[in-house]
Amino acid sequence: MGSFNSLVLNNFNNSKIVSVMLVKNTNNTKDSTIRSSNDPKTIKDLITYLKQFRLAQYNGKYTSANNYSYDIVFYTNKKDERIGISVTNDNYIDVAVETTKTYHLLFFNWYNNINSYKSYKIVNGKINYNFLDSILNSIQD
Repeated sequence: MGSFNSLVLNNFNNSKIVSVMLVKNTNNTKDSTIRSSNDPKTIKDLITYLKQFRLAQYNGKYTSANNYSYDIVFYTNKKDERIGISVTNDNYIDVAVETTKTYHLLFFNWYNNINSYKSYKIVNGKINYNFLDSILNSIQD
């Protein structure tokens, strides 16, 4: 259990998030609205919103509460680094982290590719779909 910041964002301490892609899937992903932005305010608003949540790792099953879902993908200034967040139920999020940690050993660099996928239950609230809709609608095509 921990905050969104400690469980997810701490994997990217040495990186800067430079863009975000927001996808709203409706009617079981047959219809999608996809928008991307590199606007610092949009990125900051989304990260600030997600940082409020306390999460507990969840290994059970849950069902979609709506006929739509959201995918949020944050990209960093480093190649092949990203955080993917899927929201299919307002009480749970799935987080996929892809990053590389570098260790310096004498004259060598050792790279450890980290690809993790975890589900979390939100223990101090739930996802506000109206907020995600407003962010999505604020991004210009």
